[in-house]
Amino acid sequence: MSRTLYTRLRIEGFRKAEASLRLEGMDPSGYATVRVR
Repeated sequence: MSRTLYTRLRIEGFRKAEASLRLEGMDPSGYATVRVR
């Protein structure tokens, strides 16, 4: 159960980071490819 919560928090944090990058006018897709590695 805690693992699901951790995954959910991780996804939420990634969404916030993606949104902030979008606000700065950067391309979030490039950031996503780096994070996958």
